Amino acid sequence: MSTEQKTKSLLNHPLLQLLKNNKGNPRTLILMEPLWGIPFNLITPFATLYMYSQGVTDVQIGLILSIAMVVQVIFSFFGGILTDKLGRKFTTMMGDFFGWSVACLIWSISNNFWLFLIAMLFNCFEQINQTAWYCLLIEDAEPKDLLGIYTWVNIGGLIAIFFAPISGLLINSFTVIPVIRVLYLVFAVNMLIKVVVTFRYCKETRQGKIRMAETKDTSLLHMLYEYKELIPRVLK
Repeated sequence: MSTEQKTKSLLNHPLLQLLKNNKGNPRTLILMEPLWGIPFNLITPFATLYMYSQGVTDVQIGLILSIAMVVQVIFSFFGGILTDKLGRKFTTMMGDFFGWSVACLIWSISNNFWLFLIAMLFNCFEQINQTAWYCLLIEDAEPKDLLGIYTWVNIGGLIAIFFAPISGLLINSFTVIPVIRVLYLVFAVNMLIKVVVTFRYCKETRQGKIRMAETKDTSLLHMLYEYKELIPRVLK
């Protein structure tokens, strides 16, 4: 097979055709995923070391993570409620802005226990938008495209992992604190761009509009009360 034939065959691959032919939310969200995935994988292996290098003790790091886990569970209960009440698109934007852009901006200037705790609490907003993001991704997609969409999401995550060694090389040359500060700042800007692109190019899903209309006159507390049987089961 000639090089030209190989190129043509590659361009006709179903996954590439999916991106080419899909004009809706899935293509936009898939193409934006590296804005989150790459800086996340650059930072994550060194996040704890970044805190430790600035005098945050082992006990304080453990306390921050424990508090974050509890808050994440609480926020998770509100994820579906806000997704229905505010819409998939707006909830996704809110989670990306507060849960990542604001959180990463605080992380970039953090130098003590309290700032790291505040940043982690803001990051808990990310739990709210997880449900909204997946709804925005697939609700208006064709059923035949779902496998390809999930495949692209997984590919995006795997590709981002290959960038992880770059942060190690940078830290080896410039030390942990300045490198991670810059990476967090880049992360914050990336997520702000992601919010703008979501606002500009994504549309509220059909099911999202239906649920917004159905819950328009229903209070958040009343919707939360519907979990009265679920929460005891989880705690049990």
